[in-house]
Amino acid sequence: IEYANQTQKTEALAVLLDYKNRTADPQKEAEAQRKKQQREMNAAENPLTELKKLWSFRRLEDGTLEITSYKGRELHICVPEEIGGKPVRVIGQEAFSPWARGSAEQKEHRKNIQSVILPKGLLRIEPSAFFECENLASVAIPDSVNFIGDCAFSGCKSLTSIVIPNGITSIEEFSFCDCKGLTSITIPQGVTSIDSFSFSGCQNLTDVVVPESVTAISFRAFSDSFGLFLPSKLVIHAPAGSYAETYAKENSIPFIAE
Repeated sequence: IEYANQTQKTEALAVLLDYKNRTADPQKEAEAQRKKQQREMNAAENPLTELKKLWSFRRLEDGTLEITSYKGRELHICVPEEIGGKPVRVIGQEAFSPWARGSAEQKEHRKNIQSVILPKGLLRIEPSAFFECENLASVAIPDSVNFIGDCAFSGCKSLTSIVIPNGITSIEEFSFCDCKGLTSITIPQGVTSIDSFSFSGCQNLTDVVVPESVTAISFRAFSDSFGLFLPSKLVIHAPAGSYAETYAKENSIPFIAE
């Protein structure tokens, strides 16, 4: 941008500034995409047909829907709250993952997804749902979600922050493995266990807030990708006298009482 400005390349400068503005706030981009989608659905003669172009889904026994695959081309995605009048309650296994079945073009696109807003009322994110979406920088998870499966966000290297919903009771194996952009994480009250490799490979993780409800943490929960070493700057924040304090001391991790 500075070079384009100095050399008075106005067209290049305009393009670069537009790109900067568009990528500065992924959540804003996703919200804009949601509004755009809603306008398109309202204008469409058959909204269900239009949604089927973007989403593969299946009906569950209770009549709700599980998203099984994203077929669109947007980088900032808003998952619909309902399709054909039926609520979306589950994001299925590998629904956004480039490892899922599909064309080479689809796989490449999934790698480039930058932000996702998940719908209100969603209950479950199944295993590997976003596995190796390496450019995913932002995901908004509603507080209604009560399950995040193993490897759900594993390999999301660009993810810089995530809010884990209050309904979660266990951090599953490998769920946030190799999320190298994460620097801090807050485990919500109600979680009782943090399983093996759940945050392994998160080499820039410096602060983890652990509630008193946690009574089990795997030794390898915060290790490197090989399960051998802990991040050098990791600090655990938790109530004094909690299990997390004992875990920190047993594993020589700096501890701060909250």
